[in-house]
Amino acid sequence: MELCHLSHGMRVANLLVVTGEEAGYLWRDGRAENSGLSPLFLRDASKAQFSSWYLEWLQDSLANSKPKLL
Repeated sequence: MELCHLSHGMRVANLLVVTGEEAGYLWRDGRAENSGLSPLFLRDASKAQFSSWYLEWLQDSLANSKPKLL
């Protein structure tokens, strides 16, 4: 199941595996860019499961957000 894709014209997607031995893990789909399928890893080099990937993404998003002035 495709979760997201990288922006800025890149055709790479993050996929969530929903069945089999890799169920719950994310994979990078770079086939449109000729880089194939590969497991997605977190900053700590562990394989990305949905919850850990989402938490890392959320922390990065909050850290990089700028407060809006009213």
